[in-house]
Amino acid sequence: MSQDTQADPELPEIPRISISQVLEKRVVISGATHRFVGKTISGDTFASFVESVKTTLPSSVSTRTARKSLTHALGTEWSDKNAEETAYRLAGNLKRLCAGEPCKPWSYQKDPEWCLAKCVGVKIGDQEHSFDYQIRFELLTGSPAPETVTHDLSRRALRYVATARNLKKQGFGFGRSRVNRRGEQTGKNLFHNARQLFGLYCVILLRPGGPGEDLKVQQISHTSSTTAVNAELHEGRDRLRSPCKKGYGKDQECYNCIVGVDYCDLAVRPTTFREGFCGECGLRKKLFDPEDTRKPAMCVNCRANQ
Repeated sequence: MSQDTQADPELPEIPRISISQVLEKRVVISGATHRFVGKTISGDTFASFVESVKTTLPSSVSTRTARKSLTHALGTEWSDKNAEETAYRLAGNLKRLCAGEPCKPWSYQKDPEWCLAKCVGVKIGDQEHSFDYQIRFELLTGSPAPETVTHDLSRRALRYVATARNLKKQGFGFGRSRVNRRGEQTGKNLFHNARQLFGLYCVILLRPGGPGEDLKVQQISHTSSTTAVNAELHEGRDRLRSPCKKGYGKDQECYNCIVGVDYCDLAVRPTTFREGFCGECGLRKKLFDPEDTRKPAMCVNCRANQ
């Protein structure tokens, strides 16, 4: 299983990471990198670019380290995508930068490495897939940041990863089922649906690989920071403790909601379902999942009945 429940002396130590500091630094550095969007990065522009970015980094980061971390920009017409990826990579590797180690774009995973990660996608398998569930994580720290990594899981493995806790009792934050003598469920934050993982944080140990190989998850664990942030998200999604932000009532569970994070920061999917005509059932005003790229012209009901 990929969830750690015991210490392994051969694995690298999990670094101390503050989620809020990483996210705040992303915003600050992005302000500097986005100033150059639309410009060709060369000559004096490159020198100005390096200086602008360096002012957003800790004072212990040298100009030489900053410059070497940005040489990939030379000769390119700077885009929003370039600016965001560069800012996110630097924000996720401040300790390395302070130690004088340049942070260039990731090419392949040379060593095992713990990275702060956030679940940004949940795909449920069907007859066309070889997995039951595929969880996609964005890496917020570490040499591959901000790359994403997918993790395929069986139904049994998914529940184990979602509910297991490490030696410090840290986990994704899902509670255990507790039924009292009257048969009433008293457990909180129970795990019912894979989409409940969306938006939650953890730390991931990446498996070493060679050039051209995709990133692979070796182990999933948690820290005090990820556990605390996850607890806040659980509270917001719990209808017994927090009212629905969209006003759908106390019976609307977030994991059954069609609203995405484009309209609600507590949502369990990236984008909100859209309405349209379904060519399969021939009905109008049917709901479509924008994330379904295999059969985008088929409504969610028809897809579920396949």
